[in-house]
Amino acid sequence: MAEACEEAGIVMTATGVRGSLPPEAIDRLPDGALLANAGGIDDEFDVPALRARALSVAEVRPGVEEVQLAEDRSVFVLGGGVVVNLSTAEGHPVEIMDLTFAVQALSARYLLEHAHELEPRVHPFPPELDEQIARWKLDALSVRIDSLSEAQRAFLRGWEAFA
Repeated sequence: MAEACEEAGIVMTATGVRGSLPPEAIDRLPDGALLANAGGIDDEFDVPALRARALSVAEVRPGVEEVQLAEDRSVFVLGGGVVVNLSTAEGHPVEIMDLTFAVQALSARYLLEHAHELEPRVHPFPPELDEQIARWKLDALSVRIDSLSEAQRAFLRGWEAFA
């Protein structure tokens, strides 16, 4: 990662893992590089440590900090290094959240209705429910789609269908 950072104009973490962009990688970024975090946690790179060793930190526009480093170069941190879609954007749009809530609600209902059949383990979300949610969403948007032919369904079930 440190080698890749030498040429990176933009580095966006999206791991959900603390410290996934280590300081030695940030040290190799070129002047003017952008840093953003799109992962599930706020400390995928250590912003307080970066600010502590900076010569200066200035907000150059809303949600964008210029961090002047001792090597006479700057990096720009978006959203204070916290999850960028929540810190500098408007979070998850309602068009996505309604789908998320539908999955959660139907998952809870499925578990209640089928608890006696399920062994204790992680189970995939039932594909038929996933398809139903997609169809409801498309209906709500007045979007129509064609149905798959039997040959297309067979293809999607696996490569062996045509062997």
